Amino acid sequence: MFVTGDSLCTYVGAQMSNLGTAKHLVQVTTVQRNGTGLTRPDFFNWQVNAQQEMAARDPEAVVMIIGGNDGWNMTTPDGKTVGWSSQAWQDEYARRVAVVMATFSEGGKRPVYWSAPPTARDPKWNGVFSRINQAVARAAASVPGARYVDLFSGTSVNGAYNDYVPYEGQNVLARQPDGIHFSYQGSRLPAGLLLDAIGADFGAVR
Repeated sequence: MFVTGDSLCTYVGAQMSNLGTAKHLVQVTTVQRNGTGLTRPDFFNWQVNAQQEMAARDPEAVVMIIGGNDGWNMTTPDGKTVGWSSQAWQDEYARRVAVVMATFSEGGKRPVYWSAPPTARDPKWNGVFSRINQAVARAAASVPGARYVDLFSGTSVNGAYNDYVPYEGQNVLARQPDGIHFSYQGSRLPAGLLLDAIGADFGAVR
């Protein structure tokens, strides 16, 4: 299994490996591309990277966790500049996600499990991430082999951001001081959600 994305994927990939390999059920390779996103292909082109990684690795499945750096304006194919609060921005983001999903999936050859950012402490970023999650869900519904795994709701507390989340009978400090990234211990929850989605296709993997 190939896990990639921005810095949000780092600890989640490590915990997926811990949870999955403990029973020798899944082998995880994680490659994080810190500071990248889909809104700035001039900085890092995820479609090109997806082509290169699939050609080099040919994994059975791909996990993508990205969006933490994606509050930038975008230019649509018809040349319009759109901001994150507009419907046109969400439409363009969904289009870009679908392109990269399809590149990873190669026509349904392998499943792609895509997660956008979780809730954020800062209200503006929480709004950006909410719109990104909506766009990813739309894109996944249109791409063969793509699945949207909801960490925005799945790691919240009663639908809202909280530094601490209940996990395995404990109240775990789930976030880093920036109010966005998961802590190492807190990454077990999103890792479990992703492994459960993968297990629905491959059988239990943790």
